[in-house]
Amino acid sequence: MSMTRGLSIILLVLVSSGLVGFKGEVGKVSDLQIETITMARLKDDDRVNAKKIVVESKNHVVTLTGTVSTPEEKHLAERIAGSTKVGVSRIINLIEVTPVL
Repeated sequence: MSMTRGLSIILLVLVSSGLVGFKGEVGKVSDLQIETITMARLKDDDRVNAKKIVVESKNHVVTLTGTVSTPEEKHLAERIAGSTKVGVSRIINLIEVTPVL
């Protein structure tokens, strides 16, 4: 995916989820908005296979589940999710590493 296309997708998600120009209390960002932008960021990064990752947010705590093929991919998914700063209070990474044989 080209960098321009990826940035366009992120901008579209940000605009549609109401996070662009966010001002006010973090508590006003919904869990659905947090899930949407976090998943978009994971899908946009070619180093992570986001097809097998599930993002859930409850009370601004993001939980990552699913499987990836390397420990590096697991940690990268957590870093990407953690970089979604607006509204995220904590990341719980329950992704399992299942090496491809």
